[in-house]
Amino acid sequence: MKKIFLIITLIILSSVAFAELKGDFTVAGNVNTVKEGDLIEGTLKVWPLENADTNEFAKYQNGILFNSLQLIQIQSIEPSANNADVLELKGLFLARAAKYLTNFELNYKGELVQISAPSLKIAPLEKKAEDYFILDQALNLSHYQIYLIGGLVLFLVVAAIIKRKKLMAWASGLKKDPKAMAIKHFREKFSLAVTRQDFEEIYARKNEWLPLLQEKSLAYEEFFKVMNQHQYKPQWGNEELTEVKTRFDIIRGSFK
Repeated sequence: MKKIFLIITLIILSSVAFAELKGDFTVAGNVNTVKEGDLIEGTLKVWPLENADTNEFAKYQNGILFNSLQLIQIQSIEPSANNADVLELKGLFLARAAKYLTNFELNYKGELVQISAPSLKIAPLEKKAEDYFILDQALNLSHYQIYLIGGLVLFLVVAAIIKRKKLMAWASGLKKDPKAMAIKHFREKFSLAVTRQDFEEIYARKNEWLPLLQEKSLAYEEFFKVMNQHQYKPQWGNEELTEVKTRFDIIRGSFK
C-alpha cells in the first residue's frame, strides 16, 4: 500500500514538474476595436510557474507582441491573486499599426510558450495627425537619443579643440612677449593682495613692475611711504594693515 501511494505521489509530482507552460492575453474592458496609436491596458498570464523569475518577463519592455502591440509600460509583474502558480504581467500597450494580430511566442528560460492573439481589431486612422507620429517616434527615442548625444559629444570635442588652440596660441604669444607675461603676473598679484606678506612682496619688487606702467601717479609714492613706515615693525595690528591696504587699493587696478 505504501509503495502504491509513493508511486502515485511521484507521478503527481513529475506531472507538475514537467507540466507544459501555457499562457493567454486579455485586454481590459473587453475592447474589440482600437485605432492606430491608441493605448490599451492588457494582462499577460503564464502558468504553471512556481517562484517565477520576473526578469524573464521584464525583458519584454518596449517589445512588440502579437505583431503590433508594443509594451511601453509595465505596471506590475506578480503572481495572480487567485492562483499563485499563475504569473501576471499587467501593462500599457500601444497599438502601433493596423496589422493582423498573430500568435505570440514567449520564451521563458528556453521554454517556448504559445500565446494566442487576442480578438482585437486595430483600425487604421483615416488621417494620421501630426501628434500621432510624434508619439510613435517617442517610443523609438533610443535612436534619436544616440544621434543627439553623438552630436553633442562631437560639438563639445570640436569646441574643446578650438578652445585649446586659442589657449595655446595665447600662451605661445605670452612666451614670445616677456613683458606681457610680467604684466599678467603682477595683475594677479595686485588683484589678490590682502595680507602683510602680499604687500611687502609687491613693495620689494617695485623695481620690476614700475617700468611696466605707462603712468606713474603720486599714489605709488604714497604707498611706498606708508610701507617704509611699517615694514620693519615686528607685527602689524589692524591699524597698520588698514592704512597700508587703503593706500594700496588706490593702485590695485594698475594693470587692468
